[in-house]
Amino acid sequence: MKRKFEADTSSIETQNVSLEKINDGDAAEVRRLRKLANNRTLAKSLADNDKYFPALMGLFNRLIDDNLSQKPLLNDVLSTLANCCFVSITACLEISRPHHKISTNSIRLLENNGSTIEMKTCVLRLLGNLCVHKESALTIVNNPRLLDCVMQKICDKEELVATAAFRVIKLCVKSSFMKVNQ
Repeated sequence: MKRKFEADTSSIETQNVSLEKINDGDAAEVRRLRKLANNRTLAKSLADNDKYFPALMGLFNRLIDDNLSQKPLLNDVLSTLANCCFVSITACLEISRPHHKISTNSIRLLENNGSTIEMKTCVLRLLGNLCVHKESALTIVNNPRLLDCVMQKICDKEELVATAAFRVIKLCVKSSFMKVNQ
């Protein structure tokens, strides 16, 4: 699944995105940020920004701790983080730091019956993007419970979820982190 990004030379600072509104969890501002992150250059700028990206990670952790009560907002945050990881190893390395609890939070989202299909596919896309780089993939491959959870999603009745889960495992194998017995 290739993503198309428009060419643009501007940075995230030139887009008048309110850091305060992101910190407060303003749904409209996060949705706006998600749309901006569909642009490769802006996603890279966001991922490398030392103010906006940590704010987005903080919001992600708060939303997870809030028991998924704001699903649309969480979807937007997950999608934005996945786009950032698609274009930036810096974002992958930051997300994979232990204090962000990406493995634990991913398991919670994937195992939660209240998680939407979009939420599960966004989490799996984020995990797949982390698996592209060996440095950040270690977070995933060193967690057997997370790998088991992803493997179970390959058999999910929803094709989008199953395809996204298969991509994660395929990228782990491609990076030669896992061996498949024949």
